[in-house]
Amino acid sequence: MGMWRDTFCSLGFGDCRSASDRASRANGDKVVCPMHVLWGLQGVVQRLFDPMALWQAQCSGPLSGRALDCGHFIPEALPDETATELLAFHG
Repeated sequence: MGMWRDTFCSLGFGDCRSASDRASRANGDKVVCPMHVLWGLQGVVQRLFDPMALWQAQCSGPLSGRALDCGHFIPEALPDETATELLAFHG
């Protein structure tokens, strides 16, 4: 369901945010914990968005991230590299 919802929303088919998400954004609330963003270099996110800029606008805590050389399904395409990124971030 989560992947379908992401795709549905990213293509502009509606406002898929929950009521609590809309309220927190209206209040100016931001993510305060450290965040590490991964996206596929060959995926729709890379083609249509600037992921770091989008997340920076939503975060007040430390932000890191990078594109990995794959499409949208990062853990399936690059499981070892995904694990390395997650372990380094949580290390």
